[in-house]
Amino acid sequence: MKETTKSKMSRFINKVKPLFFPTLYFALVVTLSFSLFSVFKKRNFISIYIDGESMRPTLNADSSTSVDGKTNAVIEKNIQFGYANSSKQAINSLKHFDIVITYYNDCYTIDASGKEVLKQDADYKIKRVIALPGETFKIVNSVISYKIDGEWVSPNLPFSRNISSITKKDHPEHTLNENEYWVLGDNCANSRDSQDVGVIKKMYIAGVLSAIEGTCTLEKQIISGKTVSKLYDYKYYKTPIYFL
Repeated sequence: MKETTKSKMSRFINKVKPLFFPTLYFALVVTLSFSLFSVFKKRNFISIYIDGESMRPTLNADSSTSVDGKTNAVIEKNIQFGYANSSKQAINSLKHFDIVITYYNDCYTIDASGKEVLKQDADYKIKRVIALPGETFKIVNSVISYKIDGEWVSPNLPFSRNISSITKKDHPEHTLNENEYWVLGDNCANSRDSQDVGVIKKMYIAGVLSAIEGTCTLEKQIISGKTVSKLYDYKYYKTPIYFL
């Protein structure tokens, strides 16, 4: 006897019924996990863009610059983007050679109550932590050394470029106070960092670099004396590079 459409439907439902609730449960778990991760990332991480040469070749090694002849806009092509951990725990756990997102003292102004307040047009910097609070260090003949138990020690540097060979100048023996850091760019010769602005207060540090996710294009124009930046191209995601 020929099977009716109704019986076919009934057989199909009976076949897929055992899979319905497990599939629904899996979809709910994935959706909830993604939502929780999104909330966690939004609360604990900040998006960053690598605009400049101060951290080459570690960061932004493939970027290029051109100028729009009509608008005089500076176009940074293929700059890297990623995210940084802005949680207190991450900042409190800083160690040698971590890459941080930070501001400098000239990015702040003093309000009526005498409190340092970040300027609205302040631009963050991306640098590498060289010395930590309470440490005594020096840079002599382009070699970074730390005073440990009365002895000077020059560590091996855990990144590709020999940062110690291209510092701009010697820095005499110096002991950092509590909540003070010393930072440098990997491309020291083209970096405005602690060699120029001195120590970085802990309160100036906005986050610790976690990952580079891909590249995008950035356009910068100077309007009424101010630099205005905007992304005008899609983000191209690549295999993430993690900094843990």
